[in-house]
Amino acid sequence: MPKLEKLIVIKLGAVTIDLVPFIAPEHVARFKDVVVEGFSMV
Repeated sequence: MPKLEKLIVIKLGAVTIDLVPFIAPEHVARFKDVVVEGFSMV
């Protein structure tokens, strides 16, 4: 089982992602922020 910070659950199932903070630290931080905020495109 992947770490929870790398697991996204969407309507179609679970998606595991790899974040690369040493290459894109601001992108990774923003991604984590929107996930915590409950981001939704709907």
